[in-house]
Amino acid sequence: MTDFIDDMIKYDEQEGGMERENYVEIKGFYDLREYNIPDKIFIKLWRIQKYLKHVEDHKLYFKKLNVNLWEKAKVLSGEYQQVLASFA
Repeated sequence: MTDFIDDMIKYDEQEGGMERENYVEIKGFYDLREYNIPDKIFIKLWRIQKYLKHVEDHKLYFKKLNVNLWEKAKVLSGEYQQVLASFA
């Protein structure tokens, strides 16, 4: 995964981390509990889901005023899907 993802993960860990048992499916995304994913990767994918949901919720802002992050989010989405598919 990209440095962008790693930076996002470091930020999230500083904010208090996440526990697998607290996972709640995010509407519009695959339910990660349906895949046999190791804990560390599960948490990374969950964080990515949360970030991509945020980008989707604020799509107009990103597309018009922060095109660079919009493009990074599109790349991130593709990487997320590839990793998730590897556990299917």
